[in-house]
Amino acid sequence: MEEQKYNKDGVNLKIQRTDMHQFTGMARVQMFAETVMSVLRMILAVVLFGGVLVAVGVMGWVAYTDYQQNQAKAVKAQTKK
Repeated sequence: MEEQKYNKDGVNLKIQRTDMHQFTGMARVQMFAETVMSVLRMILAVVLFGGVLVAVGVMGWVAYTDYQQNQAKAVKAQTKK
């Protein structure tokens, strides 16, 4: 849609709508697919980062509990002597 507008000198100024109507159907599909893929990529990054944090936390917890059990065994062995 075009509107006819004139400035103070009488020059015709064309104003065109620049919304989604300027894109074809395939361009809209491509933009939607790119948006979906970027959202999925962001979700995957969050899941992978969370998985790494959980793995590091579990390894630290296992090492800590193993150390605590070894300390308890050492204390029991010393008290028996």
